[in-house]
Amino acid sequence: MALSTVVLFLQPEINYKFRVRARNIYGWGIWSQETTLFTSDVPLGTTSITMTVVHMSIKISWTKPFENYNPIDKYRIYIRDTTGLEWNLDELNCNGTVPQIVTERNCVIPMNTLRAAPHSLGLDQEIVVKVQGHNERGWGLFGTSTNGIHA
Repeated sequence: MALSTVVLFLQPEINYKFRVRARNIYGWGIWSQETTLFTSDVPLGTTSITMTVVHMSIKISWTKPFENYNPIDKYRIYIRDTTGLEWNLDELNCNGTVPQIVTERNCVIPMNTLRAAPHSLGLDQEIVVKVQGHNERGWGLFGTSTNGIHA
């Protein structure tokens, strides 16, 4: 029995559907169930997260990660707590589902919010954030930043 190899050159942003069947000395077998191959994936991690002090707040900004051929529709912005073990979201100030935050890729958190629970950052403690993008395929990799900004 000879084996055949098929080489496909797939284009990004296209969903390919295919099915297969085998042939032997007795003829052709039945078709397989249809399978879909997606040529997109979850976003990669953002490569640049910056924080700047704006009045009594911290502005968190990030570059758009590689979308992997599927637009990013939301973000998660996590802040590391005072113990360094827990990561918390601030859905009030940095809600990554808000279209303006998704488009502009930045948000502002008041310093008193960072000092309160659940973050509980102490005076002069380094602020560490991580950002995760989402597209139709799911949540992507994290980008993490520490740039010396302190609470």
